[in-house]
Parts: sequence; structure tokens; C-alpha cells
Amino acid sequence: MILSFIFQAMRIHHNMLVFILSCIILTPMITSCGGKTAGQKHLLSVADEIMSCNPDSSLTILDAIDTISLSENDKAYYALLLTKARNKNYLFDEDDSLIRRAYTHYENSGDSLAVQSEYYMGEFLSRAQRWDEALFVLTESYHKAVRLEDWFYAGMNARELSHVNKMIMYPADELKWARTAKEMFVKSGHPVHAAWMDPNIAAALVYNGEYLEALDLINAVDSTFYHTNRQFSNLVIRQKINVYMHLRRYHEVIAEYENLDREGYEPTSRDFLDCAECWLMLDDQEKAYRFLQMADLPAMSLSDSLYYGNIKSRLLASSGRYKEAYETSQDWSSQLMKSDEKLITNPQIALMAEYYQAKSQLRQLEIDKMKERIVYWIVIGTLVVGILIVSILLNRRKKIEKLNILLDKYINDAQSLKEDLDMTKLQLSDSHEQLSDSKRQLLSSQEELTASSGRNASFVEELDHSKKQLTDYENRLLSSEKDMSHLKARLLELEDAGNKKAEMFRSNLQRLFSLHITTLEKICSAKFVHDSKDSSSVQYDKVIIDSIKSMRKIDVMEQLAKAINEYDDGWTVRFKQTYPTFTQRQYLLAMYLYLGFKTETISVLMEMTNTNAVHVAKHKLKSKMLKTDSKTASYFFKKLRMDSSYKKTGLAHEI
Repeated sequence: MILSFIFQAMRIHHNMLVFILSCIILTPMITSCGGKTAGQKHLLSVADEIMSCNPDSSLTILDAIDTISLSENDKAYYALLLTKARNKNYLFDEDDSLIRRAYTHYENSGDSLAVQSEYYMGEFLSRAQRWDEALFVLTESYHKAVRLEDWFYAGMNARELSHVNKMIMYPADELKWARTAKEMFVKSGHPVHAAWMDPNIAAALVYNGEYLEALDLINAVDSTFYHTNRQFSNLVIRQKINVYMHLRRYHEVIAEYENLDREGYEPTSRDFLDCAECWLMLDDQEKAYRFLQMADLPAMSLSDSLYYGNIKSRLLASSGRYKEAYETSQDWSSQLMKSDEKLITNPQIALMAEYYQAKSQLRQLEIDKMKERIVYWIVIGTLVVGILIVSILLNRRKKIEKLNILLDKYINDAQSLKEDLDMTKLQLSDSHEQLSDSKRQLLSSQEELTASSGRNASFVEELDHSKKQLTDYENRLLSSEKDMSHLKARLLELEDAGNKKAEMFRSNLQRLFSLHITTLEKICSAKFVHDSKDSSSVQYDKVIIDSIKSMRKIDVMEQLAKAINEYDDGWTVRFKQTYPTFTQRQYLLAMYLYLGFKTETISVLMEMTNTNAVHVAKHKLKSKMLKTDSKTASYFFKKLRMDSSYKKTGLAHEI
């Protein structure tokens, strides 16, 4: 009666002083009743009983127990309870020596303690990022819990499996296990645990691209629990922010962060980065930069630092600081490539998970085999029936051995595939979709292997075919890289050829027309001087006049235009296409300017009275050209040796 009262007081009042007094009173009483060993075992039961409501008190009891006098069975039980108590008090072990004692002891028992020890072993492996081992242990523990109808630990295992699949970037399995965990918690009568799964399910829905469904789920959470648990409400709000960010509803994101700030929540670096992203997308660079500066870069995770680099490079570019933006984007790209290396190993992790799941089922088959053997030997005592049972069991054993051989071959093939993928992980960064297709094919083949052992031969063939496909993808990527190198070399060759062609054009045009143009310049200069003086004072040769008239002929100018088109990639044609409204005299003026004729020469050839008329014509030409876009006008200005500037107060006379 005294013991019952003491433990009841501990559970009701949660008072550490009462607990200590209880231990002081309890120890001599237990010793007097049954000895030291019995007392220690009873303390184990007490620690287990108060574990859920008072994990700190349970840990104190366990720390006070002398483990030397415990049996091997009790030592395993103690190791399990101590691991549970430490985890509930957020004191996580750095190695698995403690939980492994319980895991090894209960491995083949098949009871609730085995389920618990396997769960905590899987939870440790998950924290240690040993994903493949964690998947195996947690999957086995989940199926064992379902067989025992231990719905609570089935939910705990499913929740951790969802987390592991999130870390190895398997969004579909992450969502599947998150929903399974909530279902198990509801089934076990733990509504609080079930409610805590809603934000996790919402996050998995976002990861799978189901943004609206995630938002509906977040808006439908248990309002009673939401308003009574500050930590839960914070998680719900942050998941809502996550959904809004993916839906690009930036005003709602900012409003939710303001709500968190009013309620006194301490913002994280991720929160500042989200706010910076929102203000950047809302075209408020000042606020974006201010929130970006508030983020603690040295303390960021790899994903947050990548997020930071992306925002900063875009913000710098939008501010016109292109050099800094480029340098920041280079650093960001380098970090992104390093982070993407982890993606390459994900298919292997999935293959290992499927292998371990099959291994777990195989182990259960072996356990069932042993049970059948015992039952058959007890129930059937005759020699004939006994021989028949042995024969059946031997046949089953052979099948299992064959399955083991196939599984070993399968894991060897998977390891070989991993080595091949490691050699080409940089090239595979642009082929995630192809790898995903191959992965789904492998997973599909593995499911067929699990469903029916009779299709093993076909599965192996499909696996080999998938391996060949992956090898083909790899070869194609290598070939594409070589083609790209060849293309770059060809582009350099074409660039050099283009430069040489331009130089040849200038040289050939100069050789082709230098004599004619020089002669024409002299003739036109003389004509200009002749026209400026009294005709009777200067003797003007008829041959010169005829030469000038011949240069005014359309066919001569057409030949010049043809020569320009031939050596300058159809320049006159492109000029006329760009300015279709120009008159014939304006086209003629443009070609004279292109050939570099002097003002006096143009005046003579176009039968203008003086050079001022030429300047006026050039001004009108430039004004009409400026009506097009500045880039196109600038190009033709350079060809015509004209200044691109235009002043309303006067004419630009530069040629």
C-alpha cells in the first residue's frame, strides 16, 4: 500500500522532491522484501511505467540502478529503457553500443520489446545518416509492429521512415509513410501524435508538387490543439508559409511572418531569406537587401546557403551590379554541383532499401519455418508424417537458398552499378529524369521479384536491360560532351574565318575600286573647281564630262551595289529592307557614303549645287534612320561613317 501511494503521488504531482523521497523510502523496503536483484528489477518496471509522463524522473531512476547484479535479460531491458529515457530528454547517444545490446538480445523474439529496440536502433541510424541501414531496420520493425497490432510503434516507425525518405529525396515514399504514420497513430488512440503528422504530410505534399492539397490540409488542422500548443501552431504557420512560397503568394508569406513576429517567435535565417525572396519578387530591392543582410550566413545549412547565394546574385543583377552578381552566381553554382553529388547515390539507396525489405521478409520466412517445424513435430508423431514434413521443409529451404543467391547477385549488380555511376556523376547532373525512369524500372522489377519468385529470371533480364540503358545514357552523355567540344572548336574556326573574310573584303574592295575612286575624286574635284569659276576662264575637257556622266549611270551604280553585296553579305539589300520608304536618291547617297566618297564628289555625282546641299541630304538621311531602333541605326551609322548622335539645334557634319 505504501509503495502504491508513493508511485501514485509521483505520477499525479510530477514533483521531483516526492520522487527522491520515494526512492529513499523504497530502497530499504525492496531490499528487505526480496533482495537487491529483485529491487533493481522492480525499479526497471517503475522507470518503464512513468516513462511517458515523467521521462526525466525515469532517467533518474535508471541512472541510480546498479547494472552489475542484473541478468542478461534485465541488462537488455535496462539498455532499451535507458535509450528511451535519454531520447525523451533529448540526450542522444553518439554511438550505438547501448541500444545495440537491446537490439541484439530481442532480435529474434518477435515481441513488443523487439519492436521497440528495432525502432530506437533505426532512429539512431537515421540520426547517424546511415540511411540504408535505417531503412532496413525501420521497415522490419514496422511490419513486426503491424503483425503484433502494436499500432503506436507502427506509427513511430512509419514517421521515421517518412523522415528517412525525405532525406534521401524520395518524395513519393515520404508522403506514403507520413500518411501511414497518421493512420497508425489514430488507430492507436494517440490524437496528439496524429495531429503532429499533419504538418509533415503537408510538407511531403509540397515536395510532390501538390500545393493546393497541402494548403487545404494545413487550413483543416485541429483548431483546439493548434491554439493550445505554441510549438505546434508555429510549425503549422511555417508549413503554410512554405505552401505560399511555392504558390508565389508573396504578400501572404509576408503577412504570416508578421503574425509570427507579433507572437514573439524567434526568426531563423531561413525566415529572413524567405522575406528577402518575397520582397525581391515584389520589386522592393531595398527591403530584400535588408532582410538578406539579417540572415546569419556562417550558421546556415548547405541548402540555406545555396538559397542565400541565389537570392543575392539575382538582387545584385537587378541593381545593375552585374560583375558581383556573376561572381556570386559562380560560387552558388559551385556549391549546387557539390550538393547534387548526393543525388547520384539515391538510386543505390533505394535498391538497398528494397533489398533489405526482401531480406526482412526472408528472415520472417525462416522464423515461420521454425515455428512450423515445432508444431508439426508436436502434433504429428508418426514417423511417416515426420519424414513428409522434413521433406517439405527441405524443399522450402532450397527455394530460400535459391532466393538468397538471386538476392546476392542483385546486390552485387547494384554495387557494380553504383561504381559506374560514381565515375560519371558530374555528367549525370543534367540527366536526372532519365535516371529517375531507370530507377522506377528497377523498383518495378524489384516489386515483381517480391510478389512472385517464379518471375525471378525475367526480373534479372529486366535488370540487365536497365543497366544497359543506363550505360547507353552514360555513353550518350559522353558523346554529347565531345560533340559540344567539337562545336565550340568549329565556332572558333568560323569566327576566325569571318574575321578573315571581313579583312579580305576590305582589301579586295580597296584594290577593286581604289584606282576608280581616286580617279573619280580627282575628276569631281576638278569639276567642282570648274563650276565654282567662270566657265570661260577654265578649259574643261569633254572626256572628263563624259566620264562623270558615265559614273552617274544606273548600271555603274548597280555594279557597285552588287560588289558591295558580294563582299559584305548583302549589305545594300539589308539596308533597303530596313529602310523601305527611302527614295532612290537616299539609297544612292547611302551607297556613296558607304564607299567613302568625299562631299565634293557626292555633290558632283548627284548633281547638287554645292556641298551644303550634301550636308542637308545627309541630315535628312540620318533623321529618318534614327526612327528605327537604336541598335540597328548604330550599326548602319558605323557602315556609313556617320556619327550616331543627333542634335536638334544643328546638323552633325561628321562623315
